[in-house]
Amino acid sequence: MKISSQKIREIEKKRVELSRAMAELKKQFFGIDTILEQMEHSMEPWFLFPEASFRPYVINLWGMTGCGKTAVIRKLIELLGYEKRFLYFDMGGYGQNTKSNALNYFFDDDLNYLNNQPCIICLDEFQHLRTISEDFRETERPDIRVVWELIDTGKMEYTYTYGWSFIQEMNQLIQFLNLSLKNNVKVQNGVVINGNELFQKIVGEGASNYRFRFENNYKSNSDETEIKPTYFIPRSYYEDFYNLFADEYKNLFELEKHILSLNGNQSIEFLKNAIRKRNQPKVLDLSKALIFIVGNLDEAYVMSHDLNPDDDPDVLHEYSKGITIIEIKKELRKRFRLEQIARFGNNHLIYPSFDVQTFRQIIDFHLTNFKKRIKENFELEIDFRQSVYDIIYKEGVFPTQGARPLLTTINLLIDSYFSKVMGNIIRHRSEVTKLVWDYSDKKFNFQLYNFKDELIEELNYEVALQVESQRFSKQDDKQALIAVHESGHAIVSTLRTRILPREIISVTADSDSGGRYLSDLPKEIITKKYLMSLIETSLAGYVAEKLIFGENDTSHGVEQDLGKATAYASDLIKKFGMGDYRQRIGVDASDNDIIQQDKNHQLQIMNIINQCEKNVEELLRNNMKLLLEMANYLSVNNKMDSEKIREYIMTYSVEPWAISGQFIKKEEYYGYKRVLEEKLKETGK
Repeated sequence: MKISSQKIREIEKKRVELSRAMAELKKQFFGIDTILEQMEHSMEPWFLFPEASFRPYVINLWGMTGCGKTAVIRKLIELLGYEKRFLYFDMGGYGQNTKSNALNYFFDDDLNYLNNQPCIICLDEFQHLRTISEDFRETERPDIRVVWELIDTGKMEYTYTYGWSFIQEMNQLIQFLNLSLKNNVKVQNGVVINGNELFQKIVGEGASNYRFRFENNYKSNSDETEIKPTYFIPRSYYEDFYNLFADEYKNLFELEKHILSLNGNQSIEFLKNAIRKRNQPKVLDLSKALIFIVGNLDEAYVMSHDLNPDDDPDVLHEYSKGITIIEIKKELRKRFRLEQIARFGNNHLIYPSFDVQTFRQIIDFHLTNFKKRIKENFELEIDFRQSVYDIIYKEGVFPTQGARPLLTTINLLIDSYFSKVMGNIIRHRSEVTKLVWDYSDKKFNFQLYNFKDELIEELNYEVALQVESQRFSKQDDKQALIAVHESGHAIVSTLRTRILPREIISVTADSDSGGRYLSDLPKEIITKKYLMSLIETSLAGYVAEKLIFGENDTSHGVEQDLGKATAYASDLIKKFGMGDYRQRIGVDASDNDIIQQDKNHQLQIMNIINQCEKNVEELLRNNMKLLLEMANYLSVNNKMDSEKIREYIMTYSVEPWAISGQFIKKEEYYGYKRVLEEKLKETGK
C-alpha cells in the first residue's frame, strides 16, 4: 500500500477531530453514549476516506420523540464545521402525494459546490414518507422516487429553479425575431444587414411589452456619429449561453464567434437549442454524502402512546433496550416496500428511552449552565437545593416524551421565578452575592446572602404546578377504591411469581388511569405457568374489590383487567395450544395451519378464567390481613415503593416463604438452566 506521510497526518487529524466531536456530544446529550459510540464507529470510514465513496453512506436513527436524534446531528455538523456542506429536509413536508412537493424542486445550480464532494444530508421525520398505507396497500409515489435514488446512488436529477424565466424570455425573443425576418429583415454573421430601423422598431416594441432584453444592447448612445452593428441576438445573453453550453465551447469568445457566424434562421435555431438545453434535467452527484435517515417508529416502541407521567422511566428504558434491528425492519415493512427497506441498509442505531438517571442528568446539566450564566452576568452565586431538582423531575418528566417537556418545565420553573426574585436582588444592589433556592410546601423559598455570608432577606413564592398537584394524596373514596384494587394486583403477582413489583401507585397525575402497580416480570419466554399467573394477577383487582366492598360495589375499573385476563386465556388455548388440544385455533379455517374454533375451545377459556378467579379469591382470603394493611397504607399515601412492599408482605403474609423473604429476581424466574443441569447430573449417577 502506497500512502504519503502528509496523507497519514491528515487522516490522524480527522480521526482526532471526530473523536473530540463525539466526546463533546457526550457532554451535552445524556443516556445515549452507546449510540454516539456506534455513530462514531459508523461514520469513521466515511469521514476519514470520503474520496473512496462511490455511493452514499447511510446511517439510520430510530427512536421516540424528544430523545435527541435531530439535535445530535445538528450539533455534530457544528462541531465538524460542516454547516456549508449540510442539507436538512423535514420529510413530513413531502409526505403528501403531490408533484409540487417533489424533493428535486429544492435542488438547483446553487448546490453545484457539493457535486462529487463530501457532504452530510439529514432526512428527518422519514416515517411520514410511507409507501405502504395503514391498510397495508402499496401506494404509488412518483414524487418521492428521487429520494430512494438519492439514498441508493446519490445521483439527484433536477431542473433549473430559475429556468422558466430564461425559457420565457427566449420564447418571447424568438417570436419577435421571427416577425422581423418575415418583414424582410436580413441577417448575416449574427448582425442585421438590411431593415435595421424596422428590426429595432419590431423587437424594441416587443421588449417594452415583454421581459426579454433589448434596449441597451443594440446601438451605442455615447457617440451618435459612431456606427455600431445591430446584433440579431442580444449580446447581454452571451454569458447565459456560455453557462448553458460550457461543455461545448472552450470559452466565451469561442461561443461569441459561433453566434456571429449565423444567419437569421440559424440564430433562431440556436435560441431553440438553448431552450431545449435549459429544459434538460441536470444531475447533482452526491455519492460522497453521509445520509442520516431519522424517524420515529412508534410501533416498535409500544409504550410510546402512554402519556402518564407516573410511568417508570427505568422500566421503559429496559424495554426499549431490547428493541433490535429485526423489530425495526418489521415495523419498516408496515410503511415501506421490501426493496425500499433494503436501501436503508443494516446500519440502524436504535435510541433507548431515557431512564431516571438520564432525566436527572439533563436537569443537572441545565441548572449548572443556568448557574454559570447568572454568575457571569450578575456575579451572583446560586445554590439549588436538592428539593428544586426533585420538583423539576416530578413536574417535568413524561417518560415517553423525552427531553422536550422537561426543558420547558425548567424554563417555566427556573427562568420565570428567577425573574420574580431579581427585583428584590436589584433593590439590595451589590450587597447580594449568594442566592439559596429551595422548594417545600408548594413554594419556592429564596434566601439572599451578602459577601459576608450574612442572611439579608428571605422570600417565598407559591409555585404553580400542573402535574405534581395532581399527585397529592386526596384520601377520599376514589383513592381507597384504587388502593384496594392495586393492592390486589400487587399481592397476587408477588405471591405467584415471588418477584416484587417496582411500585404501587394509588394517585397518579393522569386522572383517567386511576392508579397502577408497576411489575418487574420477565417477558422473554411465555409459558403456561407464566400465563396463568398473568390471568390471576389481572383478575386480582376485581376479586380484591369484591372481597372488601362486596359484589355490588365492584367498580368499572375492572373492565380493562377482565379484557387482559380473557386475552391471556384465549392465547393459552387458541394460540399456544396449552389446553386440551395441540392445535392452533382460529375463526377463519381457510388457512391450513389453523383449526376452526368451536364451543369446546370457548368453554376451556371460560373454565380457565373461572378457576383462576377461585384461586385468587382463596389466596387473598388467606392473606386478608396483608390486603387490608397494604390498601390502608395506599389510601393515605399515594405510593408504595419496592422496599415497602417487601416489608408489608414479610410482615402480614401467611406464606412461609414470603415471611422469610425468599423473593427472587426476574432473571431467576424460569430456572431452565438450573433444571437442565440437575437433570444432567441425575443421568450421570
